[in-house]
Amino acid sequence: MHFPTFTSLLALAAFTLAAPAPLDLEKRQTPQQGAYTLVASRSGHPIDGLKIQASGQRFFLGLPGPSAYCPVQVGSSCPISTDTVMINGAMYVMVPGGQSIYIQRSGAMAYTQAHSSFKQDFFSSQLGAYTDGSYKGPDGVSFAACPVQGQQGQWQVFSEVPGFTQQGCFCFGVSWRKWEGRTGAWQYT
Repeated sequence: MHFPTFTSLLALAAFTLAAPAPLDLEKRQTPQQGAYTLVASRSGHPIDGLKIQASGQRFFLGLPGPSAYCPVQVGSSCPISTDTVMINGAMYVMVPGGQSIYIQRSGAMAYTQAHSSFKQDFFSSQLGAYTDGSYKGPDGVSFAACPVQGQQGQWQVFSEVPGFTQQGCFCFGVSWRKWEGRTGAWQYT
């Protein structure tokens, strides 16, 4: 008749053994909720303070704004922004189906085409903004800025994952800034 009690104790013991140690909990970061933009951080370098912008389904530093599109029929409801805006790990857009953010096998930080969930050359979607102000790549790996050939003052954003082989790049930190406005775009292109 004590079978339910024994089962409960067994389940509690299993849960206790599987629970992370207190030290592990202290190392964890809490994911940021809400909309934000991303900013590069590298003290004493020209990229310090530059916004990370979306263009061509990739992310860049040194662009004046994102590449975006809005259909004519949306009219005055169309967002006009000079920022690339994200929310809870995705692009903050109006387009049905949204646009996901991910890392490609090459390390390139990318986003999906509107109306599609296809992630070309997919490696990981483990990116995130945290309440400590940081933005991290898969497993906490750092980001790299690689010069865009023929475009002085522009860098493509990569995450230094195992497939990253770009040359002439440098590491930088990424932080987020809270976004107070409405959606960033109908869709990013």
